[in-house]
Amino acid sequence: MGKIPQSSKILGLKLHPTWQNYELDKYLPLVLEISKRKKWGVLTHSGVKEPYVNIGKSIKIADKYPEVPIIFAHLGNGFSNYKDVLTQINYLSNTKNCNTLIDTSSLAIHLSGLLEESIKKIGSKRIVFGTDLPLHLPESQLSRITHGNIKDLDRENILYKNAISYFPSLKGEN
Repeated sequence: MGKIPQSSKILGLKLHPTWQNYELDKYLPLVLEISKRKKWGVLTHSGVKEPYVNIGKSIKIADKYPEVPIIFAHLGNGFSNYKDVLTQINYLSNTKNCNTLIDTSSLAIHLSGLLEESIKKIGSKRIVFGTDLPLHLPESQLSRITHGNIKDLDRENILYKNAISYFPSLKGEN
């Protein structure tokens, strides 16, 4: 393994098993060990039918690292029908710890009721705003949250409070 960089500007690691062709659950424990030592978060894909990703196994591994924030990307990613869009949320709802989150960056976020149902199942404190730029326009992703049928506190949690909670250096006070 190469040298791990030292910088207070690094907040975490992004993993993309599908594009890089590796089984996530094979390397996730090592990545989480490093992230635990470095106090980093991890962002990884979690599609329902995504190659190289088994969200069930990944969630079980994540449960062993409660101090590492893990963002499973793209709420509703990998769905083939409406029933699938909540699969990720169902897995997250069964975790032992609240270190597992999901971001809002997906086309599925625009499906009626997905955001609201996700908040009901796991709470707004486990959802973070994301855009997946350049694939989606930030305005489109933001609009779904700002105009969604959700409480102001839930909106604030998703848009910024959760990010600051899990990554305090975002406050700029460090």
